[in-house]
Amino acid sequence: MRNPLGFNRSPEHDTPFWEDVRAVWSSEQPYRWHVLGLAVAVTGFLTWLLIVSGTHRIQYVPPEVIYVKTYPKGRTREDVIRQQAIDGPREIAEAKAARAEREEHMRQARELADTLGIDVDD
Repeated sequence: MRNPLGFNRSPEHDTPFWEDVRAVWSSEQPYRWHVLGLAVAVTGFLTWLLIVSGTHRIQYVPPEVIYVKTYPKGRTREDVIRQQAIDGPREIAEAKAARAEREEHMRQARELADTLGIDVDD
């Protein structure tokens, strides 16, 4: 029993692959050239994509090292308060710098939105 595409799939009449291909391409089917063109186009596109991605080099970025501060086991309350007095102003300054950077970024985004005519809710 043969299917509509011309493939012979019964086990007692097993044929090689190339005979199946020849049977399909020798029959008059209106879509065969479209399918062949699509197959060649997709394969060519994927091959081109692999070639392009193979030539693109990703710049190495070293990992960020985070140091953890350890404290002695028998710290007293006064040691903690003294260390907070040292770390407090630095942390406040870092927070202010981060806030100023975030506000500058938002200002630039609003300026771009105004240039493009985008309405931004404040």
